[in-house]
Amino acid sequence: MVKVSAVICELNPMHQGHRYIFERAKENADVLVAVMSGNYVQRGESAIFDKYTRARAALEGGVDLVIELPFPYCSASAEFFAEAGVRLAELSGAQELFFGSECADIDALKRAAKILEDRREHKSGRAAADREETLRASGESFPESIYSSPNDILATEYVRRASIECHPVKRIKTQSASEIRNCILARFSKDGVSEDIRNEYGAAPVCFARLTEIEFYHFRTVPACGHFAESGGGVGERLIKAARSVNDPALWLSAAATKQYTNARLRRCALFEACAVTAGALREPPGFLRILAANRTGRKYLSFLRGSSSVPVLTNPADRQRLDEAAMRQYRESDAADRLYTLCAGIEDSSFFARARPFVEK
Repeated sequence: MVKVSAVICELNPMHQGHRYIFERAKENADVLVAVMSGNYVQRGESAIFDKYTRARAALEGGVDLVIELPFPYCSASAEFFAEAGVRLAELSGAQELFFGSECADIDALKRAAKILEDRREHKSGRAAADREETLRASGESFPESIYSSPNDILATEYVRRASIECHPVKRIKTQSASEIRNCILARFSKDGVSEDIRNEYGAAPVCFARLTEIEFYHFRTVPACGHFAESGGGVGERLIKAARSVNDPALWLSAAATKQYTNARLRRCALFEACAVTAGALREPPGFLRILAANRTGRKYLSFLRGSSSVPVLTNPADRQRLDEAAMRQYRESDAADRLYTLCAGIEDSSFFARARPFVEK
């Protein structure tokens, strides 16, 4: 039996910490699958490099097969991001799931996951502050990172949802993805992207400020909030009011910010509103596996996966014809978001990603 390990990641962009997790995940596995975010990331921003460029980087880092965590799940809060990521990892045939963690304490993560699962009927338990309050009120003792660290919030959600064995990997000290992004964006030349960036990463970077501008003009002109995902509690209306109070898109989110709403919450709301993503869409389980990249080992395993998967495996645009109605709706929603990304990236062909095929390592 082939042993398959999986990781859930963004690679925005790839760095040494990712490589370390990949190495750990592949120590006793025949195949390493990465469930990687598409063209958007969990903070509601556009990824700094497109999904195929990042998928190639994953292969260089030791991954064998890259499966897309599609929009809107890739830009959702921890609950929905983790649920979709775990489902895709399990659909890929993985028996084990590896992920970065601040504490890397699987027993503590399991206890926290059980507390949150037992109290899942409380809607407020999904908000970050109320989640922390729920855990502190339980009487249990946890490492401090489990209460509020983004990595351990995700780690808890992975453990909470996974039916396969979970392995938290202690995060190593290295330059963070946000620091690397800032360095890349700082290297933008006055007339565009310097060639050394393109040569180093294989593509031109995409500045998320372009997405903010598009969203800003949407909220500035829309007559009323459409009440899409993440827009509850007056968030959508607040974004509209802020857009009409400032003239500079760079000032917009700051004008809308409060202690209650994180920057990530505002960005997710803006993106979901611009793409008309409903809360119901996030609750639907992903209905297909879309392959982004594979090396020789991944191609061999992919042949097996095509025949064993309970959902369609998409390796070329024509495969979408095999999708049922619900999965086709998901595909179209992801495709629409990809078309928006082409606008952010300055790609003239809006159907570029709809026509793209996986990167296959020879």
